[in-house]
Amino acid sequence: MRSSVLAKEFLSEIRHEINQAHKSKEFPNQLLLKWSHKDICEAVLRLGGHINQLYRANGTCAITTNVGVYQASAAHTSESTTVTIAAASFTPDALIGGSVMTVVSDVFYAAQITDNDGTTLTISRGADLPVMTTDPVMITMNNAKKSALLTGLDMIHYAEPVWQVLDGSGNPIENIDINEARNILNDPMMDDEAFYYILGESIQLALGVDKDLSGNLTVGFYELPTEATALTAYIDFPQEWHDLVQQRVMIRVQKKLGNIQSAQEKETDLERRWQEIEAGNMNAATIDRETRERK
Repeated sequence: MRSSVLAKEFLSEIRHEINQAHKSKEFPNQLLLKWSHKDICEAVLRLGGHINQLYRANGTCAITTNVGVYQASAAHTSESTTVTIAAASFTPDALIGGSVMTVVSDVFYAAQITDNDGTTLTISRGADLPVMTTDPVMITMNNAKKSALLTGLDMIHYAEPVWQVLDGSGNPIENIDINEARNILNDPMMDDEAFYYILGESIQLALGVDKDLSGNLTVGFYELPTEATALTAYIDFPQEWHDLVQQRVMIRVQKKLGNIQSAQEKETDLERRWQEIEAGNMNAATIDRETRERK
């Protein structure tokens, strides 16, 4: 069960500890609830297999084709890791993970983009491109052929890993490192394969030469816990794990009060408990028992 305790009950122990240390200090309930929600989200992800069945969800995302950008004139000096395109007006960082390609003297060249501003591309290796003065180039938004936006899903955070991706026929698609994605087209063993990687707020599809996907992807993700915005709302988190979140909130409180040493001690203790959980040496029951013994 996720929603089991009223927000006012959840905050009572936090309030008590604040009052014990600083009787004159008040923290608005809305602020404490906002902090609690952020810490619940972190706890869901860190607890992983212990509670992930409670927060696992599936959603669909439409597949779209990534479009390349043609630029008529680009400049690149020998071995330089920058390519200048004076007439461009790129969105900064939008091309990270993409490629810049050109053909000079009937030879094809391609380089991976690691950074960009409005008119300049930074590439991983200067030797990947020839000397250019006013040569045309094609720029891909990234190394994947197609993509699907995640923004329509109620995810905890887009940067967090999803736990499964299925194609339109229900077949699983494997994850691949973004740096390996650009090599798929060069590997005949991957001609009929499909992989995905996360880039920003989207899933990028790296497809072999003979592979194509369309329609929708089914994405398994960790859904966002419902935020408690009033004392009469229920905290969307299993009761037996509440102490972990309360301790995280108290660390925030102690830092705001300027009690850095106390905050650091709580952080050390909390990190020890996380490590115990992740190592399989502590579960909800032992967390609850340890909490009662300390109190």
